Amino acid sequence: MREKVVLIILDGWGYREGDDYNAIEMANPRNIKKYMDKYPTTLLSASGKDVGLPDGTPGFCEYSYFLMGTGQKMTWDHEKIIREIKQGKFEKRVDPILRNPRIHVFVVLTENGIYSHISLLKEFMRIARKRRKRNVFIHLILEGRESGLHSAYDLFTKWKDENITNHLVSIVGGGEVLSRNIPRLAEDYLARLISPEEYFPSFISALMTGYDRGENDYNMTPKVLTKFDILPGDTALILGYRSSKWAPLVSSLLDLGLNVYHLSYPNKENLHVIYKSRIVKTGFLDQLASGKKKILKIGETEKEMALNYFFTGGNMVGDSVIFPSIQTLDYSVTPEMQAPEITGEALKRVKEGKYDFIVVSFANPDVIAHTGNFDSLIAAIKVVDDGVGRIVRASQKEAYVPVIVGDHGNAEEMQKDGKLFLGHTTNPVPFIIASDKYKGARLRKGTLLDVPATIGKIIGKRVSVVGSPLF
Repeated sequence: MREKVVLIILDGWGYREGDDYNAIEMANPRNIKKYMDKYPTTLLSASGKDVGLPDGTPGFCEYSYFLMGTGQKMTWDHEKIIREIKQGKFEKRVDPILRNPRIHVFVVLTENGIYSHISLLKEFMRIARKRRKRNVFIHLILEGRESGLHSAYDLFTKWKDENITNHLVSIVGGGEVLSRNIPRLAEDYLARLISPEEYFPSFISALMTGYDRGENDYNMTPKVLTKFDILPGDTALILGYRSSKWAPLVSSLLDLGLNVYHLSYPNKENLHVIYKSRIVKTGFLDQLASGKKKILKIGETEKEMALNYFFTGGNMVGDSVIFPSIQTLDYSVTPEMQAPEITGEALKRVKEGKYDFIVVSFANPDVIAHTGNFDSLIAAIKVVDDGVGRIVRASQKEAYVPVIVGDHGNAEEMQKDGKLFLGHTTNPVPFIIASDKYKGARLRKGTLLDVPATIGKIIGKRVSVVGSPLF
């Protein structure tokens, strides 16, 4: 049987029993619950070794979208780089950087390997000392989500050495510079580094002053420890992954006339990429497109790169409609984000019937969960649930098969060890085929890698992917 499919991705929507600090349960999403009771449903692993990540590593949107759009596994950047460090190959990779007289290093203070890893800084500074490099300026970005809102002191104490402390010149919270949707944040951040209002004698002094002012690791305003310059012609090294997070800083550094290196980044003019991104040209979407299937992706700019780049394996397959996310430092004030517009576009396209495979991405659960505002998160989940209900009903009416899936956990677990937790989780995600035609299907448990194979079976297209159909 050949069917058209609407895949609805619920970003940050994991599954966990109980309603204690489980915003999804507390929001009581009636449509999703109804579909889980009425239609074929299973839970999929979206983290760790099951999907090709290091054991215990939570999933995240770029990687999850890649799995579902390509049906292929990939070695995540951090694993590849750690392996090269052990093999002694990393030093050769950074040799061109160390030939420059003045180097600014930007890195996240974290050991989760998702945004970055502090071990990369430690290794780079070891090599820099070996080469007797003096003008190396470290700009430390506190993470505050996966690691906790007040984890910076313990992490810094664990990883610091004189190679780091002697070259550390500034700290800042991740929320003050790493934004997909507010380019001016990176511009403002660099401006405050160049012309600081005050100086702090040490990392601890800067951190504790921030805490005393009500700041945390995520929203820590820029704090400069010593005088330095950022000059045209200087070199900047970004020791970070997840290129969508770093894009505004990359652009701002290039605009200042710096020679910029990034660990892993899609092709960009004037940017030096140390590890070239893998382009998948025979992934799931490519196979659909080669079979004359028309593909459409609908979302907002918070997940634009996940949809248009990672989901397509970097091959930019299919059409897309991306609504501009509201530019705000605090998404909790707009829990609906662009969900109403995304829902409206999906309804229009379903009724139009032109596309064989429509992908709809709702960013709200993930983005609002990261703010830690529980009331706003519950409101966001209700808005998304309403949108899902509208799209499912329209899809059923117009002979589309609606498929619903979470991409990784987040909103279902907002507290850990008695503390507010803003990061992703290792919980499984729901998978639902919300169609009367498939009521008799019995879904096994699986992983996100099985999503493309399952959709291929519904569409009636035999595809070559790593996973296998869930029924």
